[in-house]
Amino acid sequence: MDTRIEEHLAKMEGLAAPAYEALLRYNVPKDSQARADFATFLALMHVRTPAMRAWRLRYTVRGSSPYSMRTLSNRRIFRKHDETFEKEWASR
Repeated sequence: MDTRIEEHLAKMEGLAAPAYEALLRYNVPKDSQARADFATFLALMHVRTPAMRAWRLRYTVRGSSPYSMRTLSNRRIFRKHDETFEKEWASR
């Protein structure tokens, strides 16, 4: 089993933890790197689930082409594209 994605998420979670803990104490981190780490972690969490990836894809390609809209409206075709994307991303 390839665990690179989970390892990267764990790394980003560790980097974001200090900023998150500060925010829980109502302190906004002043360090720009801490802010960037937390923003990156939030972005990763946002696109991590299939539902959020579908939402992102739907709004990214809206109106871009009839093919894209046909792909998004057909669950079987969309899943095939999503699986292909994940395999290509994992092989990098």
